[in-house]
Amino acid sequence: MNILVLTTSFPTKKEGIWLGGPFVLSECLAYEKAGAKVTVITPGVWNAPDEEILGENIRVKRFSYFLPKKAQIIKRANKAIYNKMDVLFYLQFPLFLFFFLLAILKNIKSIDIIHCNWTLTALLALPAKWFYKKPVVLTIRGSDLRLIPKFINNYILKKVNAVIAFLSPYPENIKMLNDFKANYIRLPLIVREPNINIPDTKDSTSDNVFTIVYIGRFDQVKLDFGHGLFTLLEALKRLTTKYNLKCIYVGAGPLKKNLEDTALNLGINNIVNFAGYQKDVYPYLKRAHLVAGGVGLNAVAQEASISAKVQLIPKINGWYENIWADKENSLLYETDDINSMAKAIEFALNNPEAIEKMGMNAFDTAKKYIAFGKEAGDIYIKAFKKIIR
Repeated sequence: MNILVLTTSFPTKKEGIWLGGPFVLSECLAYEKAGAKVTVITPGVWNAPDEEILGENIRVKRFSYFLPKKAQIIKRANKAIYNKMDVLFYLQFPLFLFFFLLAILKNIKSIDIIHCNWTLTALLALPAKWFYKKPVVLTIRGSDLRLIPKFINNYILKKVNAVIAFLSPYPENIKMLNDFKANYIRLPLIVREPNINIPDTKDSTSDNVFTIVYIGRFDQVKLDFGHGLFTLLEALKRLTTKYNLKCIYVGAGPLKKNLEDTALNLGINNIVNFAGYQKDVYPYLKRAHLVAGGVGLNAVAQEASISAKVQLIPKINGWYENIWADKENSLLYETDDINSMAKAIEFALNNPEAIEKMGMNAFDTAKKYIAFGKEAGDIYIKAFKKIIR
């Protein structure tokens, strides 16, 4: 099977450049292990190669949309695509769409099916469906539903052949999808294949210090959505005089300086380490007693769960029900509530045996919803063949 993957973010082998989209790469690697050939169309970025091979059968093609290439603003290294919506962004956006469409049509002939990540890429894939009879499958993301007008989302979701719901294989459980009608297909979410022994939680830390690891992007969107980037620091301040603990922030983003300044002002900068963006978070998960940054079944929640680690999960309506249960497979806290988060952390500090059991429960929960490697690729290709037929 030949699969065309469309995405606005996709990693590169070139060192020192973060382009995002590691979960899309996980999907492609799963397809490859199941015997498929994959072509990825994604925006070009200054200093990133125009074409490269990842794995054995994953060909990445990056298109240019503005000259000089260095002036391209829609997608830049080390930044999320929607953080740069200035005048130049909107000036280049029509060109971005045109050359994205052109790249799709130039690579469509030998393709069996198109898998789109983010709804706007599916909009650009619709001409290939109409004129070349290529089926289109869409995986929607949270940023789509927050940032793209509802009528555009509705149109796209109705026109594609099938939709894979983000963060859960059960779209009816996701409040944000209640107003969108589509042909949803229930598939396990593909997670990055772990490189550590799972679910072994013993001897997982390098020292005796209780370690909390926060993983995610440090930006206002995450903050507005209820992620406790600063709440965690405040909770640590309350606990550090009584307990021996430390915290590692793994990630990057415009709020990093604010977080560093907050840790300094709270007097806890000696126990808070900012590790920056990491291509592989599993070594950090292995060291963690608790993990923050997960919501629903996002990438952090997936990787923490298959590492058998307990997560600090914010109580955001529609994002934790039917998956996460307090003191069973996670520790839930009220959003923006320092006291609530501090109590959750303190429970973990005082109940190590319960935390170990909860970590195993998290692993069992994850097995219901996610898959990786060849097993995941086989499941998806089987579904794609059914759609093609």
